[in-house]
Amino acid sequence: MAGGTTENLMAEVKSLRQRVSDIETRVEQRTAELRAIDDDLRHEIGLRKRAENALRSSGQRFQTLVQSSPVGIFQTDADVTSIYANERYQEILGLSFDEAIGDGWMQSLHPDERDVVLEKWREASERHEPCRLEHRFVTPDGKTTWVYCQAFPVMNEDGVLNGYVGTVVDITDRKQAQQNLAELAHVARLSTMGEMVTGLAHEINQPLTAIANFADAGKRLLNSDGNVSGRRTEKLFYDIGEQAFRSGEIIRRLHSLVRKTEPQRLTIDLNNLIREIVELHQYHGMPDDTQIVLNMDPTIPAVVVDHIQIQQVVLNLLNNAHDAVIASEMSPKSITVTTRLESPNTIEVSVTDNGIGFSGTDPNQVFEAFFTTKMNGMGMGLVISRSIVESHGGQLSAAPNANQGATFRFTLPCEMKTL
Repeated sequence: MAGGTTENLMAEVKSLRQRVSDIETRVEQRTAELRAIDDDLRHEIGLRKRAENALRSSGQRFQTLVQSSPVGIFQTDADVTSIYANERYQEILGLSFDEAIGDGWMQSLHPDERDVVLEKWREASERHEPCRLEHRFVTPDGKTTWVYCQAFPVMNEDGVLNGYVGTVVDITDRKQAQQNLAELAHVARLSTMGEMVTGLAHEINQPLTAIANFADAGKRLLNSDGNVSGRRTEKLFYDIGEQAFRSGEIIRRLHSLVRKTEPQRLTIDLNNLIREIVELHQYHGMPDDTQIVLNMDPTIPAVVVDHIQIQQVVLNLLNNAHDAVIASEMSPKSITVTTRLESPNTIEVSVTDNGIGFSGTDPNQVFEAFFTTKMNGMGMGLVISRSIVESHGGQLSAAPNANQGATFRFTLPCEMKTL
């Protein structure tokens, strides 16, 4: 009995030891697993902390960039009421942050433009479209600032407008430069008209003289003893009207060219613009052996330009060609005006003459301020012309012809549609 009990006890002890060993093994395995999980968690926590720090740092950098940006940055709600304005935006409006938030920007709009600007904003927000405007702000101290504003809609997942994010750039200096160019161009146009005044006076005097003669013939006809022919009187009135229209057209074109107006760009047919200015130039008193040839491409697209300024460029180039052919002994004398599509987005206009050319002068020198080969010239015509062309996004250049004379060319960007 005793032996059997001892054996049983030994067996139980052995089994118990095995179970303890198994438990220890499982504990060690689980501990290792937990340690690995803990390491993973620590690594994950480390990554998340680094990501949070990076995000926080990135947000701080972004905030710093936005706040220190040389461009005004703003954000609005769906009613285009400002909910954020960076420091530059506040400077442009001359307002504090609290003053710039809400409808402060609306109150700062120039009175002459407030209704138009707000209407364009309303239309853009109703259509959920970007809004791009040039307009003026008036600061509390009375300073007027020109700005270019562009803003883009921010939509939520359901396609509902949350508001706008946009930028405002101070373009006052650019506007002032444009105004100075316009003033200088106006003076140059008046000077050009002064040079052409004799020919213009003669040209206008012709239809006025014809009107007076037709009117005198009409009086004699009415005072005659015989019956007055209805057809004859009708012809006289027709001739009077035709000559009056002719003189009126001359005056209209002259007035259009010399009037002082704000620059305004419209979509126009460049060929028609050139034809009108060529007709006006022909009153300059061209020599009998001079021919102006128009080589116009009827398929060129429309251009968006200030038509008075571009007419001034063409007239100046024509006047230079006119002076060059008069100074030349070449006969017959010719001036050719050509329009063509230089590329899908660019139109080229050239004025070619067979005059004296540059006479040893560097073609680029003619574009220098106050350089002139004319006795009474200002030396500003080509400078102004180049500035006008470049302000339209084009280029003006000059080159000698292979045989005789010179060619001036300028380019203009064009719309991709034909008139």
